[in-house]
Amino acid sequence: MPRAASLHVQISVPSVLYSNGRQAWVANTGKSAVLELSAKTGRELLNVTGAKFHLDNSDAITQYGNDVWVSNAASDSVTEFYSRSGSLKHVLKGPAFHFDVPSMIVIAKGHVFVLAQSGDKVTEINEKSAHLIRYLHGARYHLDGAVGMVRVGTDVWIASGAGGGSLTELSAATGGVMRVVTAHSAHLDTPTAVATDGRSLFVSNAHGAHVSVLSAGTGALERTITSTRLNLDRVTSMAAVEGRLWVASTWTREPYVAGLLAANGTPVRIYPRAYGYPAVFGDGHHVWVVDRIQSRVSELSGRTGHVLRIISR
Repeated sequence: MPRAASLHVQISVPSVLYSNGRQAWVANTGKSAVLELSAKTGRELLNVTGAKFHLDNSDAITQYGNDVWVSNAASDSVTEFYSRSGSLKHVLKGPAFHFDVPSMIVIAKGHVFVLAQSGDKVTEINEKSAHLIRYLHGARYHLDGAVGMVRVGTDVWIASGAGGGSLTELSAATGGVMRVVTAHSAHLDTPTAVATDGRSLFVSNAHGAHVSVLSAGTGALERTITSTRLNLDRVTSMAAVEGRLWVASTWTREPYVAGLLAANGTPVRIYPRAYGYPAVFGDGHHVWVVDRIQSRVSELSGRTGHVLRIISR
């Protein structure tokens, strides 16, 4: 890996990250905590921890307005706290929410959508009151082995992996189904992850060595991305930044992180042996690589893949 600035903070088994370009929130699962880092300098700004937060094996994190939302697999809960002070606002748990091990969170139009690890149900919550709005499940939603969920404008897209795969678009305002895109029409073959740049949807697949690219507005297939230098089967996370598609895989014997031109799949940068268990996340200009095995976070240029900073213990 190229030399980069090094910074030491209280990182311990980081799992997921959310950055808005000003601050980065990292789920620090080794200490049952969430760290706030400066996206500009990487320095630690806030350490949110304590039993009352129920931050146990956190596997999704996002910020909406002045609040940070975290899903916690081990405690089967969702935590909301104030971003400025780290003070606890709500802990949501119990049978009324039907979380069933929450694994992903997306917030749009004042509605919080929490995907269950089983991949067949979503809990919708009012962002202001933290009250349950509705529970989305059943055949009409076509949620079967869901592996990813993203927000595009005022809609939510969910990628399901079972039966060859499908994509479900939900209205964030109503929770209603806007459209369902089938495996055949989208050239899907058991999706493994989904990402968006606001215009297109990028869906990786377990078979066929390709990424399907669809219009986020219509769900129509635009193109597929292939590569002669990478095994694109079983990509486990993706981020679309600066016209590049960043992919990470933990399924291969040698996990990798790579950046491709989103237009045609030409490699921008490949890191084949630099990480132990990588996951990629993006903001407007940067890619963040979270590695829970090496207990570090790397900040990369979204355009070139140059390593800007490595944050570790």
